[in-house]
Formats: sequence, structure tokens, C-alpha cells
Amino acid sequence: MKTLAQNIVPFALQGLPPLNKLNQSMMRKLRKLADRTGWTVEDLIHEGILEFVTKHEREKELEAKIIQFPAPMDVTYEAKIK
Repeated sequence: MKTLAQNIVPFALQGLPPLNKLNQSMMRKLRKLADRTGWTVEDLIHEGILEFVTKHEREKELEAKIIQFPAPMDVTYEAKIK
């Protein structure tokens, strides 16, 4: 694993591994949003993860609720002409 410089501390959320893959521009955007909303950057990331997981759980539940009808059989009908 790549070692980090001594002046870099990986950002960690409660119970998650360090998030050292966020680039600097994303962190700046998160910091500005945190300043505007009064939340912390950690809270914003945590809420984003929760929304992502919730969205995918709902999509999975929706897929389970869709009734799959059997494909119609390929029946050819020849009319008899009198």
C-alpha cells in the first residue's frame, strides 16, 4: 500500500476505513457546502453515503416487486379457408 506524506492525515468516518481517495477539488466543494449549511464535511459525506445506499435498496426492492410474466408462446395459426 502506498504510504502517505507525514503532513497528510486520512479522513475517516465513523466505522469506515480512511477516505484518502477524495481529491482536493472535491474536498474544497464539500468544505464550501459545509460552511453554507452549517454541517461538517464528515456529516455531508455520511449523508451522501446513506442516500446512495437508500436509493439502491429502493431500486432493488422495486425490482423484486415487478411481476415477470412469461413470454408468449410462438404459436402460428393457419386459418382454413372453405
